[in-house]
Amino acid sequence: GIAHSIFEGHEPWFGELRTRHNGSLVADRSGSVTPFAMVNLQERGVIFTEAGTEVYEGMIIGENSRADDMDVNITK
Repeated sequence: GIAHSIFEGHEPWFGELRTRHNGSLVADRSGSVTPFAMVNLQERGVIFTEAGTEVYEGMIIGENSRADDMDVNITK
């Protein structure tokens, strides 16, 4: 891909940037999301995908309830 940007100007400092307190749920393999896997992963955090969605390895599929990222199998 090609990235393009145009400098638009300066803004005053708004303070420290917010950081995330939660990690991500990351698909560890490609495939189709199954309802069975979604039910089992609900206790791990909030899931952004729906059953039947095609996912790829490394795709963020949800927000982890803990601070670290977690690789999960959402296709089993």
